[in-house]
Amino acid sequence: MRLSDRWTGGIFAIGGSLIALAAVDYPTPVGQAVGPSLFPIVIGIIMAAAGLLVAVRGEARPAPPGAQTEAGTGGAIPLPVVVILGAIGGFALLVPIIGTIASSTLLVMVAAWTWRQRFVPSVLLGLCSGIALFLFFGRGLRVPLPSGWIEDLLR
Repeated sequence: MRLSDRWTGGIFAIGGSLIALAAVDYPTPVGQAVGPSLFPIVIGIIMAAAGLLVAVRGEARPAPPGAQTEAGTGGAIPLPVVVILGAIGGFALLVPIIGTIASSTLLVMVAAWTWRQRFVPSVLLGLCSGIALFLFFGRGLRVPLPSGWIEDLLR
């Protein structure tokens, strides 16, 4: 199944906007001009702008002959989109409880399974992604990330 540019762009625009809005409330550490909110705000704005561009260009461009459109779905949101949005919401709820690595691992695993990847590669990709995110942001950039039992083992 392929999503149209209108759906893909719209999802990116909404996601980027939500990321930027959520990051506005991040506190700035005492004595620093820039806090941890700068990076997610910039990424959110870029995501939202790119999403809008893709959605507008996808709407303006006619579908190629014989292409499947959303008309056959009755306007319903495709199931993989719902599952991935649910996984992102689950990540937001779980990260303060189980930590960054475990939450990131679950998010990447669900995304991989949604797109019909095999179990073992999905687990390995999720685990490697979660650890890489923690090492890059938590250790390398010293961004304070929610900690769980896996992060405690790495300290």
